[in-house]
Amino acid sequence: MASEFVELIKKDKKAMEELSELVASEIALNPKFRGGLIKTVAGELATKEDIKELRAEIRETEERLRTEIKETRKELIAIMQIGFTGLGLLMVALGFYLGYVFR
Repeated sequence: MASEFVELIKKDKKAMEELSELVASEIALNPKFRGGLIKTVAGELATKEDIKELRAEIRETEERLRTEIKETRKELIAIMQIGFTGLGLLMVALGFYLGYVFR
């Protein structure tokens, strides 16, 4: 019977939410259970050290991305220069060809 109830609650998200709120409020009001609730919730919270570590990781990632963007930009500029140089050479060759043809 109890397992059937649990399965029904699992299927109905709204009922699960309502039951969770009811249980949480009952636990919060009962001093016997309050300590356990606080310990459980506190275990899921980020500490100042966690936040410092995340900030450091974010800074490292930002620096790595900035470096990659700079390198990619340099590579794109080099590719464009090669393309423009090739286009210039093509135009010179075309000029010589047209000069030869229309002589």
